[in-house]
Amino acid sequence: EVSQTLTINAASNNPPNKPSTPNGTTNAKAGNSYTYATDTTDPDGDKLKYGWDKDSDGTVDIWDDNGGSYYTSGVTISTSLSWSSQGTFSLKVIAEDIHGTQSPWSDPLSVSMPKNKAINPFAIFLERLIERFPILEQILQPIYMINQ
Repeated sequence: EVSQTLTINAASNNPPNKPSTPNGTTNAKAGNSYTYATDTTDPDGDKLKYGWDKDSDGTVDIWDDNGGSYYTSGVTISTSLSWSSQGTFSLKVIAEDIHGTQSPWSDPLSVSMPKNKAINPFAIFLERLIERFPILEQILQPIYMINQ
């Protein structure tokens, strides 16, 4: 009688390496699209998809899986992103291999969407003038109040 033993070794899967800090526009305008790039490698050479966290809450807002075919390990990828509101955001990215194993989050890129401020050159001039000559505020105050 012949006895045979079958040993199955489950292949180990290593997580992808931490992606590079996103590279792209840091001063943006709400509603416009901007391109951000990153890259990483997978120790096992697995194909990757990338998850983008636009508001630093630790959850993926947009997955980019290259149309379902995933990206080759080590290739720089770029994704188009936009923000709908003004503010300052920390953009991070995570990589996930084809087996569902995730990398650590990248370091954040700070992206600012400043409020549009109308600049009135005359008002700036007047403020500077009043700073130098405080008596002007008392003189101009009644006139200014009438025009309000």
